This record gives sequence, C-alpha cells and structure tokens, in this order.
Amino acid sequence: MKKILVSLNILLAIIFSSCQNQTVTETESGSAMDSLRTDIATICESLDAEIGVAVLFDNGDSLSYGNSTHYPMLSVVKFPQALAVCNELGMNQQDLFTIIEVTPADLKPDTWSPMRDRIPQGGNFMVSDLLDYTLIFSDNNACDILFHKVCSIDKVQAFIRQIGIKDCDIQCDEQMMKIDLMNCYKNSCTPWAAVQLLEYLYQKKELGGYDYVWQKMEECQTGANRIPAGITDTNTTFVHKTGTGPALEDGRLMAINDIGIILLPDGSHISIAVFIKDANLSMEESEKVIAKITERIIKK
Repeated sequence: MKKILVSLNILLAIIFSSCQNQTVTETESGSAMDSLRTDIATICESLDAEIGVAVLFDNGDSLSYGNSTHYPMLSVVKFPQALAVCNELGMNQQDLFTIIEVTPADLKPDTWSPMRDRIPQGGNFMVSDLLDYTLIFSDNNACDILFHKVCSIDKVQAFIRQIGIKDCDIQCDEQMMKIDLMNCYKNSCTPWAAVQLLEYLYQKKELGGYDYVWQKMEECQTGANRIPAGITDTNTTFVHKTGTGPALEDGRLMAINDIGIILLPDGSHISIAVFIKDANLSMEESEKVIAKITERIIKK
C-alpha cells in the first residue's frame, strides 16, 4: 500500500511539474479564453485590492491572473492540511477511524470553534470527526489538533513539495496566527498552486480518505455568497473551501478567498481559485466579486 501511494504521488508530481510552466500565462486556445481573461481583468482592475484568479478546464485550457503574488490563505490552509493528513495516515497504515484524544486545553477559548462550543470537555475523536469540523465548519481548534497530533506543519509543507507544488507555503498554525496577525501572511499560495491542490484531490477523490475530504468539502457551510453564488444551474455541483481574514488597522480586509471544483452537468469539471488580498472593500462587495468571477468562468 505504501509503495502504491508513493508511486501515485510521484506520478502526480510529474504531471504538476509539466503543467506548471504553461499556467503562469494563459493557455493559447482562441477567442473564448482571450475574452475570459479580458473580462476577469476588467472585474479586478477597477477594485482597490490585490486579486488573484486561476482556472483549469477539463480540456486543458487554463489561465491565471495576478499569479505572481502569494496570497494569505487563512482557512483555505485546512484543505491542503486535510490532503496531507490522508497521506500521513496512509503512510502509517492508519485510517480515518484513528482515535485522537482531545483535552480541554486543546480547545482554546479565543478562536472560532464550533467543536469547543459543542463539546467543551473534549474527549476521544476520530480523525474523521476532526476533518468534519475543519472542512465543514472551518474550526480553528480542530485544525491545530490535526497539526499537533496527526500531521505537523512541517509534514504538511513537505507533502506539498512532494507532490510537486512549489508556490504554497505553510508555516503557522491557527494559534500562531491569532497571536500575531502578520503570521497569517506566512501561510500563502498563488492561485495556480491552489488549483494544483484541487486537481490533486480530483485525481484521488475515489481513494480511501480522499473521498472523505471530497464529501466534506461538498458539505462546506462557509462562503455561500462566494463560489456557490456564482453557480446558477441547479444541476451543477461543487466542492470548495473558504478562507477569511480580519480587518486590518487601516480598515482593509486581509483576505477573502474561495477555491473549489465545479462539476458541470455534462460531466466535465473546472478547478477555480479566487483570492482577494488587503481589500478596500466590504465583505459583501468582496464576496460578490468572487461570485461574479465564478459565473463568468462557467460561461466561458
């Protein structure tokens, strides 16, 4: 089993490496992609914010906008963490039913944590329970428990490099970001790196563990006004993970992010990442930007 996982990771790393050079600039595919890129630029350039967008279509068409910038991920970090957790469990011949002891001390009082609010005394949790909280509810305590008791920050970073993704850096847990907001910028990635991570999930979505990550991202309860709001066809399904940063001293929003995979009724899929950094916009305005970009991408 371990050899199979390693071989698949090496194969995916080769695929990502071969794709990466093409995706810094737009894939040459005619007027449809030219028009899409122009429209995305028009949406973004009028706004007082740094905005990054990347998209990959089933047929290989791709483009990126603002991809030279590394954007703070905030809770988007819980997605690559989940992938690394699955890899770590597989390498250790464990599964999502592995039990993790959670103490009251693990449940910090000063952070977003539905898990703490529901079960303040802690207890024994399966890894799957912790992923429920991180991927569905974006729970910060569950995230740090996974970092400290299942797959460390260093191991998550090593996993990302192992699968061939270069422009994604994870250096901090949630508590470190809480203590110093500037640490939020240390967990960063480019839009294209986020799309690569999404494609990794898409390729492995039927394998043990990763299918669970897919399922929980389908159930995500954050960011309904972002990617989901840009999907108008009720026959279209999607998985996604959001990230949201605080207001800075000057009133700008540090980060409003959403990344996801859209499954179209014809069976094709689109991987999309939209990051908004240091925005002189309201939350509502920022979310409308993500929804508008998503809607335009689907219409390609």
